[in-house]
Amino acid sequence: MQFPNGKDDLMNFKVSIRPDKGYYKGGTFLFTFQVSPIYPHEAPKVKVQDKGLPSKYRLGRKCLP
Repeated sequence: MQFPNGKDDLMNFKVSIRPDKGYYKGGTFLFTFQVSPIYPHEAPKVKVQDKGLPSKYRLGRKCLP
């Protein structure tokens, strides 16, 4: 987890995920999160930063369950 704006801004961060099993094993995938000041009344915005993911993720948007 990285905080690009420093540890004083906990509402914006990046998460790197590296699966150890399955089709994406060994890949590294970067996501950026922007959490609204009115959370939980507004969902966080999550963007995929990798271009090597399936086409349903390529626009940088995906609905999370």
